Amino acid sequence: MSEKKTGLAPVITVAIQKGGSAKTTLAVNLAAELGAQGFNVLLIDVDPQANASTHVCVAHPSTLSKNSSVLFRGSLEEIMESIQIETNPGFENVHLIPGSLELDQSVEEALRNYSPRPYEEMRRRIEMLREAYDVIIIDTPPSLRLLTGNALAASTHYIVPIETSSQYPLYGVADLTAFINRIKESINPELINIGVLISRHDERRRACKAIFETVQEKIGNILPMVIHAGAKVGEASIARMPIRKLEKDGKVAKDFEELARYLIDKLGLEQHNQEAIGN
Repeated sequence: MSEKKTGLAPVITVAIQKGGSAKTTLAVNLAAELGAQGFNVLLIDVDPQANASTHVCVAHPSTLSKNSSVLFRGSLEEIMESIQIETNPGFENVHLIPGSLELDQSVEEALRNYSPRPYEEMRRRIEMLREAYDVIIIDTPPSLRLLTGNALAASTHYIVPIETSSQYPLYGVADLTAFINRIKESINPELINIGVLISRHDERRRACKAIFETVQEKIGNILPMVIHAGAKVGEASIARMPIRKLEKDGKVAKDFEELARYLIDKLGLEQHNQEAIGN
Protein backbone atom coordinates (compact mmCIF):
# COMPACT_ATOMS: atom_id res chain seq x y z
CA MET A 1 0.00 0.00 0.00
CA SER A 2 1.35 3.43 -0.92
CA GLU A 3 1.52 6.24 1.60
CA LYS A 4 -0.90 9.13 1.62
CA LYS A 5 0.08 11.93 -0.76
CA THR A 6 0.57 15.39 0.74
CA GLY A 7 1.41 17.44 -2.36
CA LEU A 8 4.89 18.03 -0.92
CA ALA A 9 7.98 16.16 -2.06
CA PRO A 10 9.15 13.36 0.22
CA VAL A 11 12.66 13.96 1.52
CA ILE A 12 14.79 10.79 1.61
CA THR A 13 18.08 10.71 3.49
CA VAL A 14 20.63 8.00 2.75
CA ALA A 15 22.60 7.41 5.93
CA ILE A 16 25.21 5.11 7.40
CA GLN A 17 28.35 6.14 9.27
CA LYS A 18 30.64 3.60 7.59
CA GLY A 19 32.50 4.95 4.57
CA GLY A 20 32.57 2.81 1.44
CA SER A 21 29.08 1.43 2.02
CA ALA A 22 27.71 2.42 -1.40
CA LYS A 23 25.83 5.32 0.22
CA THR A 24 26.70 7.86 -2.47
CA THR A 25 26.26 5.25 -5.21
CA LEU A 26 22.72 4.74 -3.96
CA ALA A 27 21.88 8.45 -3.74
CA VAL A 28 23.28 9.28 -7.18
CA ASN A 29 21.81 6.33 -9.07
CA LEU A 30 18.41 6.52 -7.39
CA ALA A 31 18.22 10.20 -8.33
CA ALA A 32 19.15 9.38 -11.94
CA GLU A 33 16.60 6.58 -12.19
CA LEU A 34 13.76 8.67 -10.78
CA GLY A 35 14.75 11.50 -13.11
CA ALA A 36 14.72 9.11 -16.07
CA GLN A 37 11.17 8.11 -15.15
CA GLY A 38 10.04 11.72 -15.40
CA PHE A 39 10.24 12.94 -11.80
CA ASN A 40 11.81 16.27 -10.91
CA VAL A 41 14.54 15.37 -8.42
CA LEU A 42 16.64 17.54 -6.14
CA LEU A 43 19.82 15.82 -4.93
CA ILE A 44 21.38 17.51 -1.90
CA ASP A 45 24.97 16.70 -0.97
CA VAL A 46 25.86 17.48 2.65
CA ASP A 47 28.99 15.34 2.64
CA PRO A 48 32.14 17.52 2.82
CA GLN A 49 33.86 15.05 0.49
CA ALA A 50 31.29 16.07 -2.17
CA ASN A 51 31.56 12.78 -4.07
CA ALA A 52 27.92 12.91 -5.19
CA SER A 53 28.49 16.46 -6.44
CA THR A 54 31.58 15.47 -8.41
CA HIS A 55 29.60 12.61 -9.97
CA VAL A 56 26.57 14.67 -10.96
CA CYS A 57 27.63 18.28 -11.47
CA VAL A 58 29.12 19.60 -14.72
CA ALA A 59 31.39 21.99 -12.80
CA HIS A 60 33.70 20.76 -10.06
CA PRO A 61 32.08 21.60 -6.69
CA SER A 62 35.19 23.44 -5.49
CA THR A 63 34.69 26.06 -8.24
CA LEU A 64 31.13 26.95 -7.21
CA SER A 65 30.43 30.02 -5.12
CA LYS A 66 27.37 28.54 -3.39
CA ASN A 67 26.96 25.08 -1.89
CA SER A 68 24.85 23.19 0.64
CA SER A 69 26.26 25.27 3.51
CA VAL A 70 23.47 27.74 2.67
CA LEU A 71 20.95 25.15 3.89
CA PHE A 72 22.31 25.65 7.40
CA ARG A 73 22.71 29.42 7.53
CA GLY A 74 21.62 31.01 4.25
CA SER A 75 18.65 32.94 2.92
CA LEU A 76 16.10 31.64 0.42
CA GLU A 77 17.83 33.69 -2.28
CA GLU A 78 21.17 32.05 -1.51
CA ILE A 79 19.58 28.61 -1.50
CA MET A 80 18.07 29.23 -4.94
CA GLU A 81 21.45 30.44 -6.21
CA SER A 82 23.10 27.23 -4.96
CA ILE A 83 20.93 24.92 -7.08
CA GLN A 84 22.84 23.50 -10.04
CA ILE A 85 20.41 22.97 -12.89
CA GLU A 86 22.99 21.78 -15.42
CA THR A 87 24.05 18.22 -14.59
CA ASN A 88 26.02 15.52 -16.38
CA PRO A 89 24.51 13.32 -19.13
CA GLY A 90 22.19 10.68 -17.71
CA PHE A 91 20.97 12.92 -14.90
CA GLU A 92 18.02 14.41 -16.74
CA ASN A 93 15.46 16.10 -14.44
CA VAL A 94 18.00 16.02 -11.60
CA HIS A 95 19.13 19.24 -9.94
CA LEU A 96 21.88 19.44 -7.34
CA ILE A 97 22.82 21.44 -4.28
CA PRO A 98 26.52 20.56 -4.05
CA GLY A 99 28.66 19.63 -1.09
CA SER A 100 31.84 21.37 -0.01
CA LEU A 101 34.75 21.11 2.44
CA GLU A 102 33.25 24.24 3.99
CA LEU A 103 30.61 22.01 5.59
CA ASP A 104 33.19 20.29 7.76
CA GLN A 105 35.36 23.31 8.45
CA SER A 106 32.95 26.10 9.33
CA VAL A 107 29.34 24.92 9.26
CA GLU A 108 29.70 22.31 12.01
CA GLU A 109 31.48 24.84 14.21
CA ALA A 110 28.85 27.51 13.57
CA LEU A 111 26.04 25.09 14.36
CA ARG A 112 27.67 24.02 17.62
CA ASN A 113 28.55 27.50 18.81
CA TYR A 114 25.85 29.82 17.50
CA SER A 115 22.64 27.98 16.65
CA PRO A 116 19.94 27.75 19.34
CA ARG A 117 18.64 24.62 17.58
CA PRO A 118 21.73 23.11 15.93
CA TYR A 119 19.89 20.06 14.52
CA GLU A 120 17.01 22.04 13.00
CA GLU A 121 18.62 24.67 10.75
CA MET A 122 18.33 22.53 7.62
CA ARG A 123 14.79 21.41 8.45
CA ARG A 124 13.15 24.80 8.08
CA ARG A 125 15.04 25.62 4.89
CA ILE A 126 14.26 22.29 3.19
CA GLU A 127 10.56 22.97 3.69
CA MET A 128 10.85 25.88 1.27
CA LEU A 129 11.95 23.50 -1.51
CA ARG A 130 9.41 20.70 -1.14
CA GLU A 131 6.80 22.31 -3.37
CA ALA A 132 9.25 22.75 -6.24
CA TYR A 133 10.23 19.08 -6.70
CA ASP A 134 8.68 15.64 -6.82
CA VAL A 135 11.31 14.07 -4.56
CA ILE A 136 14.38 15.26 -2.63
CA ILE A 137 17.31 12.92 -1.88
CA ILE A 138 20.04 13.79 0.63
CA ASP A 139 23.49 12.20 0.64
CA THR A 140 25.15 12.46 4.05
CA PRO A 141 28.70 12.14 5.40
CA PRO A 142 29.81 8.84 6.96
CA SER A 143 29.43 10.16 10.50
CA LEU A 144 26.81 10.64 13.21
CA ARG A 145 27.29 14.34 13.80
CA LEU A 146 25.41 17.55 13.09
CA LEU A 147 25.33 17.31 9.29
CA THR A 148 23.74 13.86 9.28
CA GLY A 149 21.50 14.83 12.19
CA ASN A 150 20.23 17.88 10.31
CA ALA A 151 19.51 15.78 7.22
CA LEU A 152 17.49 13.26 9.24
CA ALA A 153 15.65 16.02 11.08
CA ALA A 154 14.71 17.55 7.71
CA SER A 155 13.59 14.28 6.13
CA THR A 156 10.36 12.38 5.81
CA HIS A 157 12.11 9.03 5.13
CA TYR A 158 15.50 7.37 5.31
CA ILE A 159 17.29 4.38 3.79
CA VAL A 160 20.25 2.53 5.30
CA PRO A 161 22.53 0.84 2.72
CA ILE A 162 24.50 -2.14 4.00
CA GLU A 163 26.99 -3.91 1.78
CA THR A 164 27.43 -7.65 2.15
CA SER A 165 30.91 -7.65 0.62
CA SER A 166 32.26 -6.58 4.03
CA GLN A 167 31.23 -7.23 7.62
CA TYR A 168 32.33 -3.79 8.88
CA PRO A 169 29.16 -1.79 8.01
CA LEU A 170 27.25 -4.04 10.41
CA TYR A 171 29.30 -2.95 13.41
CA GLY A 172 27.91 0.58 13.63
CA VAL A 173 24.25 -0.15 12.94
CA ALA A 174 23.29 -0.11 16.62
CA ASP A 175 24.86 3.35 17.01
CA LEU A 176 23.10 4.56 13.86
CA THR A 177 19.76 3.25 15.11
CA ALA A 178 20.21 4.95 18.48
CA PHE A 179 21.17 8.23 16.77
CA ILE A 180 18.11 8.13 14.50
CA ASN A 181 15.85 7.32 17.44
CA ARG A 182 17.13 10.40 19.28
CA ILE A 183 16.32 12.54 16.25
CA LYS A 184 12.85 11.03 16.06
CA GLU A 185 12.13 11.50 19.75
CA SER A 186 13.38 15.07 20.02
CA ILE A 187 12.77 16.63 16.60
CA ASN A 188 11.15 14.53 13.89
CA PRO A 189 8.71 11.92 15.23
CA GLU A 190 7.22 11.33 11.77
CA LEU A 191 10.51 10.15 10.23
CA ILE A 192 9.89 6.83 8.45
CA ASN A 193 12.38 4.02 7.95
CA ILE A 194 12.02 2.82 4.36
CA GLY A 195 14.35 -0.06 5.17
CA VAL A 196 17.79 -1.55 4.76
CA LEU A 197 19.03 -1.78 1.19
CA ILE A 198 21.46 -4.64 0.66
CA SER A 199 24.22 -3.45 -1.66
CA ARG A 200 27.32 -4.83 -3.38
CA HIS A 201 25.75 -8.23 -3.01
CA ASP A 202 26.97 -11.42 -4.68
CA GLU A 203 24.79 -14.38 -3.76
CA ARG A 204 27.45 -16.75 -5.13
CA ARG A 205 29.83 -15.80 -2.32
CA ARG A 206 29.36 -17.60 0.97
CA ALA A 207 30.45 -14.54 2.99
CA CYS A 208 27.84 -12.34 1.30
CA LYS A 209 25.11 -14.86 2.03
CA ALA A 210 26.20 -15.09 5.68
CA ILE A 211 26.18 -11.30 6.15
CA PHE A 212 22.79 -11.08 4.43
CA GLU A 213 21.38 -13.62 6.88
CA THR A 214 22.89 -11.72 9.82
CA VAL A 215 21.25 -8.48 8.65
CA GLN A 216 17.91 -10.28 8.37
CA GLU A 217 18.27 -11.70 11.86
CA LYS A 218 19.62 -8.65 13.72
CA ILE A 219 18.09 -5.72 11.85
CA GLY A 220 15.20 -6.87 9.70
CA ASN A 221 13.10 -4.51 7.55
CA ILE A 222 15.13 -5.35 4.44
CA LEU A 223 13.92 -3.95 1.14
CA PRO A 224 12.66 -6.59 -1.33
CA MET A 225 15.48 -6.00 -3.81
CA VAL A 226 19.27 -5.89 -3.61
CA ILE A 227 21.92 -3.92 -5.47
CA HIS A 228 24.32 -6.48 -6.86
CA ALA A 229 28.08 -6.11 -6.98
CA GLY A 230 29.41 -5.07 -10.36
CA ALA A 231 32.56 -3.61 -11.89
CA LYS A 232 30.50 -1.17 -13.95
CA VAL A 233 29.56 0.76 -10.79
CA GLY A 234 33.14 1.98 -10.37
CA GLU A 235 33.42 2.72 -14.08
CA ALA A 236 30.24 4.80 -13.95
CA SER A 237 31.62 6.83 -11.06
CA ILE A 238 34.86 7.53 -12.93
CA ALA A 239 32.90 8.47 -16.05
CA ARG A 240 30.59 10.69 -13.93
CA MET A 241 27.43 9.10 -15.20
CA PRO A 242 24.74 6.85 -13.70
CA ILE A 243 25.05 3.11 -14.12
CA ARG A 244 21.90 3.11 -16.28
CA LYS A 245 23.71 5.30 -18.82
CA LEU A 246 26.79 3.07 -18.94
CA GLU A 247 25.05 -0.31 -18.90
CA LYS A 248 21.30 0.14 -19.31
CA ASP A 249 20.48 -3.57 -19.51
CA GLY A 250 23.00 -4.68 -16.89
CA LYS A 251 22.07 -6.32 -13.60
CA VAL A 252 22.93 -3.33 -11.40
CA ALA A 253 21.04 -0.89 -13.63
CA LYS A 254 17.97 -3.12 -13.39
CA ASP A 255 18.40 -3.25 -9.59
CA PHE A 256 18.17 0.54 -9.39
CA GLU A 257 15.21 0.58 -11.75
CA GLU A 258 13.44 -1.93 -9.50
CA LEU A 259 14.26 0.17 -6.43
CA ALA A 260 12.93 3.34 -8.08
CA ARG A 261 9.68 1.65 -9.11
CA TYR A 262 9.25 0.28 -5.60
CA LEU A 263 9.68 3.74 -4.06
CA ILE A 264 7.34 5.34 -6.60
CA ASP A 265 4.66 2.93 -5.45
CA LYS A 266 5.61 2.88 -1.76
CA LEU A 267 5.72 6.67 -1.38
CA GLY A 268 2.91 7.39 -3.84
CA LEU A 269 5.16 9.66 -5.89
CA GLU A 270 3.42 11.87 -8.42
CA GLN A 271 4.81 14.01 -11.20
CA HIS A 272 2.85 16.99 -9.93
CA ASN A 273 5.58 19.61 -9.79
CA GLN A 274 5.87 20.36 -13.47
CA GLU A 275 7.17 23.88 -12.78
CA ALA A 276 10.30 22.77 -10.97
CA ILE A 277 13.11 25.27 -10.79
CA GLY A 278 14.71 25.80 -14.17
CA ASN A 279 12.34 23.45 -16.06
